Amino acid sequence: GIAHVGLDGRWLRVNDKLCTILGYSREELLALTFQDLTYPDDLAASRAAIEKLLAGKMRTHLAEKRYLHKDGTIVWANLAVRVVHRPDGEPEYFLTVVEDITKRKQAEADLQATQAEMERLARFEVASQTASAIAHELGQPLNAIATFAGAALRLLQGGNADPGRLQHAVEACN
Repeated sequence: GIAHVGLDGRWLRVNDKLCTILGYSREELLALTFQDLTYPDDLAASRAAIEKLLAGKMRTHLAEKRYLHKDGTIVWANLAVRVVHRPDGEPEYFLTVVEDITKRKQAEADLQATQAEMERLARFEVASQTASAIAHELGQPLNAIATFAGAALRLLQGGNADPGRLQHAVEACN
């Protein structure tokens, strides 16, 4: 989308593409300012860029920026802004180009979420393998202890426990 924006932030001229990107009719947009449609967290950066442009500290402002669509959703945009000057050199308006990158930003967010989930699953898999290895390492000695303790119990319950065999079974549990 392309627009001429006044030094006060009012939309002076807008093309159909910008109207489509932001969800407003031409008449609705011309009654608003870019500040009205800028995502609140991005407003300070936009104002700072305008000050630098007007002070001549930069010729063009390029940024990723969020706008608020008429339906309340966020529109991500690549933004390019340049000051257009009158013949006497004074700033007249901003020439603004807005490229909708919402789908790309959503794809990036989805990718980050997928990567985070993969990292979580990888950590879970490592923890699971470690727990399995520990269980295996503990299982063999515990089975031996249970076997010798059971043998000692059977010797005692049989009533004819050989003290040597009983001592061997109990010592094996250590």
